Amino acid sequence: MTDGGKHRRQKDVRESTESERQEANTCATQAIDESLSSLPVYLAGCRELLVLAGETYTRRLWCVMEMLVFLRMGGSADRVTVLPVPTRSDARSSNAFETMLRRTASLFEAFDAREASCFHPEDRQRLLGVMEAGFGSLPVFNTVVRRIFAGAVDRLDRDQSSRDLLWDAALSVRGSFATDSGGQSSRLGPSPRSSHAWPRSQRSAPAPSRRSAAVLGQSRRSVAETYSDRTITHTEEGEAEGGGGGEGAMYPAVLRLASLMRQLTGTSEADGGGGRGRSVPPAVALVRSGTAPEMEMC
Repeated sequence: MTDGGKHRRQKDVRESTESERQEANTCATQAIDESLSSLPVYLAGCRELLVLAGETYTRRLWCVMEMLVFLRMGGSADRVTVLPVPTRSDARSSNAFETMLRRTASLFEAFDAREASCFHPEDRQRLLGVMEAGFGSLPVFNTVVRRIFAGAVDRLDRDQSSRDLLWDAALSVRGSFATDSGGQSSRLGPSPRSSHAWPRSQRSAPAPSRRSAAVLGQSRRSVAETYSDRTITHTEEGEAEGGGGGEGAMYPAVLRLASLMRQLTGTSEADGGGGRGRSVPPAVALVRSGTAPEMEMC
């Protein structure tokens, strides 16, 4: 091949590479635009926001973005429920729920959107710009997020009945068993009541009523089934994984968690949401969380 032919080939390769890079950037821009434009649609009809808060939640910018959209679409801070998700280190703790509350509270107290990241780096600056435009500045947005989650954690700390039900849900999300570093299975505590509301000599909580046992059993099965089907999962790096039905299987999972929220607030479809506590919509918005290394729920 002559020198002229080599130069032409190298030029063609450079132009092809540049064209592919521009096309990839265009596709990425379109993808994030579509995601941002879809968020208000998903969240506008939701009156409650259930946050499954793991240890990496505050470091995930898309999670925080969903909170911003919920607020800008008219959601109120008192309709945000935080559910701390147990980790393996909580398996043998006698006061696991209090430990999780303190850990979650400290994470949100130190929240800074500028320290959060995205799996795709090109999304980060775009999302930070949207947050800054929505609240005037990132420090203002940080303050709003800290205040909202501090209030949500405080409400959970004071509401014993909510704690009991949410603890059961947390066990369902994380799984009834956790494995320690030695490979041995350790059962997580049955309820926050065993370490909070009773003296040490009465660590075992009283047996629940027939109705509450049925409710807790139903919530445990429903959330666990979502995981066994691997309907929506995310790796620790944030890469989405599908299975067991894809997006079409997400709606039943949302309905099951909506049922859990109705039980939590004491409302029902029959009384039109007139029971104690906050009214609950027919759907619940789920926020991505950082939970176990294997998977996360969206």
